[in-house]
Amino acid sequence: MRSLTGLTTPVVTLVIAMLMMLIPAQVSAAPTAWQPAFNNSTPVYIDPAIAGHPNFPVSMPGLSQKLDELGAKNNVKFFVIALEQSTETGSGNLAAPRLDEILLRWQGGGNFPSDNYLLVLWMRSASNPSVGWVAVNAGSGLKTYGLTKQQLDSADGPVLPSLKRFMPQDPKGCFQSIATSVNKVIDDYNLEQERQKENAKFYSRLPIYGLIVIAVGGAVGVYFWLARAKAGLKVAAETVIGDWTAKMDSANSLYMRLRKGYLGFVQDQVDWKGKFTGTTKSQYEGALTNFADFAARLAKANELLTSAKRTFEKGDYKGCMATLQEEKVTVDGLSIAIEDATLFGGLVKKTDYKPSDLLESMAALFEQTNQALAGIMTALREALEAGNQLDAAQAEIARARTSMGEAKFAPYISTFDEIDREEEAVRTTFKSDPVAAKGAMLELVKRAKALQSKANS
Repeated sequence: MRSLTGLTTPVVTLVIAMLMMLIPAQVSAAPTAWQPAFNNSTPVYIDPAIAGHPNFPVSMPGLSQKLDELGAKNNVKFFVIALEQSTETGSGNLAAPRLDEILLRWQGGGNFPSDNYLLVLWMRSASNPSVGWVAVNAGSGLKTYGLTKQQLDSADGPVLPSLKRFMPQDPKGCFQSIATSVNKVIDDYNLEQERQKENAKFYSRLPIYGLIVIAVGGAVGVYFWLARAKAGLKVAAETVIGDWTAKMDSANSLYMRLRKGYLGFVQDQVDWKGKFTGTTKSQYEGALTNFADFAARLAKANELLTSAKRTFEKGDYKGCMATLQEEKVTVDGLSIAIEDATLFGGLVKKTDYKPSDLLESMAALFEQTNQALAGIMTALREALEAGNQLDAAQAEIARARTSMGEAKFAPYISTFDEIDREEEAVRTTFKSDPVAAKGAMLELVKRAKALQSKANS
């Protein structure tokens, strides 16, 4: 809080322009601010208002355990608060004063870490879930490693790149990436300190008369150099694995969302090549191809990471990094899991990737697949609903015809028969191309309801 000593000023000011959701939501601001109670063994706090949101709920399964594991590496406590905007208004970073308020209460409780901690607060807008703010507070102990306000604010620091890369579609991946990046900064600092200590120790023990044993000293120096070099390679390999793990967790999370949302629908359309035609077939094939590409690339990336970890365990740190940074990766239909082969068979085009490109643009691919499949499901549902509405309108017209008698209904017979004839053609198209037939079906509903209104007047 800016007016109080002992608190680190929140250092990240960023308004996240989230991707537009498929269905716009109207959410009322909460009348009171949610106040999470601090527990030293709880790294993740999620506001019930967003955890139980009817349209856009937030959950981050497994994040608590991951933050504990990452924090144990360098004795840093990572905390994440995800909440919904309540009474906060105005311009600027609305998350910053809320973070100050919560941190003041937590520190007043007596068991909050005093130095080595990083607290991230994400506030999602109550009126528009596609907007949010983020603030970060770093304990004074982290300044030792260069994690100052300037470093945390910088474009290449441990915070901003993660926000830009993962938010808003994957908050879990974002917070895990921030923790991984903070660990890398600490690891790099410790490695440099160790190198300087070793150099100082070596030169302090070299007496003047040691020139007569320079050959022996040179051998010792080479030994220490090789040892330091291997230690450096190990840290570098750990960093690469950590970065890949964060990407994999994010991609796996997105893939599970696709499976949860559309797997049942896709399984019901297993015979889509013979079932769909025209616009529906074209759109469905494009969406399913994206789904298949996502699955194949993800499966290959998981395989690659497993191989790299085995190489790391053998002490081959260069080989580990080469696996994840240099070696060509081929993705094809064989990369897909056996249980999905019948769904995606023949859709994956054989493609060679650099390891660094394998998981790039996965968020964009997820959005394309998500929107396309949701669009087709919506079109099918709307077309079916339109057909039901047409049936209901025609039934009402038939009842009015019986009630009126043929003489009084005579002015409407030609229109009624015309709608019947056109309905037969539209329903024939609808069976195989519901996306294309939806518009015509809705137009028939409109005409039938207009006729119904005239007949009942």
